[in-house]
Amino acid sequence: MISGPASLTIYHIDEKSYFLFGDIHGGNSKQCDAFGHECDYYDVVSNTYHYKSDQCTDLVTLFHYWFTFNNDHGIVTNFYSENPYTKDIKRELKPGFVDIVKHDSQLAIMQLSYFNCYTTNKKDCPYYPNVHFHYADVRSFHKITPDEFYLNRFSPFKLEPILMYRKQDNNSAINYDIALWIKYLFVNYKQLLAYIFDPYGLNDYIDTLQKAKTMLKTNLSKYIDFLIQIIDEFTVVRQIDDTSVKMSRTAWELYRLSLTHIDIYNQLILYIHDVLKNSEDTAQEGIYHVDIYIKNKMYDYDDTSKRFNQWYDDFNVKTMNIGFIWMDGYLLARMFIQEGDENIVYAGDAHIENYNIFIRNYLQIKPVLHIKRTNVRCITHPLLYDYIPVNKYRNYMLTRF
Repeated sequence: MISGPASLTIYHIDEKSYFLFGDIHGGNSKQCDAFGHECDYYDVVSNTYHYKSDQCTDLVTLFHYWFTFNNDHGIVTNFYSENPYTKDIKRELKPGFVDIVKHDSQLAIMQLSYFNCYTTNKKDCPYYPNVHFHYADVRSFHKITPDEFYLNRFSPFKLEPILMYRKQDNNSAINYDIALWIKYLFVNYKQLLAYIFDPYGLNDYIDTLQKAKTMLKTNLSKYIDFLIQIIDEFTVVRQIDDTSVKMSRTAWELYRLSLTHIDIYNQLILYIHDVLKNSEDTAQEGIYHVDIYIKNKMYDYDDTSKRFNQWYDDFNVKTMNIGFIWMDGYLLARMFIQEGDENIVYAGDAHIENYNIFIRNYLQIKPVLHIKRTNVRCITHPLLYDYIPVNKYRNYMLTRF
């Protein structure tokens, strides 16, 4: 059994293997050890791996075995994880970071265990050169202050950052502006995302954000400025028909896919179109509730925290779910472009389910093994070790030196 992930789906596509592990973000409860199973594990504090049982291993330790074996045997492996995207050449371990992640999920813990693999200097990674670490997410992560070690994700569809601006002007006026901004997202989500997927859409994306500023009368307009300022975090400049074009990383991966795998590209464009269309009901429901909020002047300063929190959490989930396709389109395009023998993805289970929908329903490919999500972070199956030879990797590590 494997401790940490909540789901697993395995595909064999064009002589390549794809392993999709789903994570439940936040916390480390209900892992295999909570049910009395002794497992090989990675200790965050000491940065060491511990051998306890050939019947169970946590996912971070399994990946360490797996990546070492593949690297030593020339098995080219692409590993995609939903961890903070940065352009750092070197990373410094900030004080307090260990204390934060040691109680988090395996996805967060691997930021420590594979610390030197999440930099632009890939040669520092112990699994170099045959195991390649990729970011599953290109929604921008940004340090609020130079000394802050936690990277906050910024995307128009992720609402948490606007709370920083609300702290500066905690009054009914900014609550009203936040409502207008959320409604603007629901009205314009298709256009914003379409521009993200279009190699020539970046200027239109910026213009659409700029238009939002004309209706905002408070400090929240600075947030729109910030969204525009950080565009370089998720864009690239590439040559198309001998012309330099600045575009989102997602647009570039989609364009590359169109050149190498046109059939998969066509299906992915169809999938993206369907996702945007299927979000219409969510958007219309959001618009309806924002209009009620504004009509009833629920943004008034009296008891504002209670009133604000009543609807904020629900809207945050709605906009975030709509924005998932930004990340998912990037990963699905990139995953089918990369050369290699094995492709391993570890991301939030909601994203994994989206990848499964695309592969099963649009590419018409059935998994060779599927372990459905439960609320337990411990997966097992009679055929699990047939498809992932855990003990072969483990025994190799025991005899390697």
